[in-house]
Amino acid sequence: MTEKFWQQEKERIRLNKSNIHPIIQQSFDDNRSILPNKNFRELYFNCNQGDMNLKQFENSDNVSLEDMGMLICRDAGCELQYCQASLTDPNDKPFSNCDEHYKKFNQCQEQEKRRYLYENEGRTMKDQIFHMLEVKKNEKFKANEIEKDKDKQLKIEQINKQKSMMKENENPNIKKRVIEEKI
Repeated sequence: MTEKFWQQEKERIRLNKSNIHPIIQQSFDDNRSILPNKNFRELYFNCNQGDMNLKQFENSDNVSLEDMGMLICRDAGCELQYCQASLTDPNDKPFSNCDEHYKKFNQCQEQEKRRYLYENEGRTMKDQIFHMLEVKKNEKFKANEIEKDKDKQLKIEQINKQKSMMKENENPNIKKRVIEEKI
């Protein structure tokens, strides 16, 4: 082994800190050039918006039972995708693992399959998808309204506390007491 070889090896190791084979590293680099590196929050937002392919798929006449469960549980699937994508982010890792999200997604799919098989009230799969998506949308809207009301009540309580504290400070006896305590 010559000095030149060891210098080249040292340079190769310096360039490849994760110690990945050069061919594999090149394939990673090629993938990154083809697919832009998106932030996991952006992916989550796009997933919840629903793209045109999903709309076409929802409107399709040949949707299987598994596909129906997946489409209805898209919100849980988006949360699972968010969790999995966030694990690869070196700076921000809100989750240690995604087991809970995976279980939630699978339970949701199973629940929707059972609901269609036993409680569909004569709906076709296509109608069941639209019905359940509408039900979930209404549930989320109600939950958001309840949360807004709670936030509003908390703000009112904070304002009332601030007003009562200001009234206490306006009382001259209290001011004297506060000044005497400071001395």
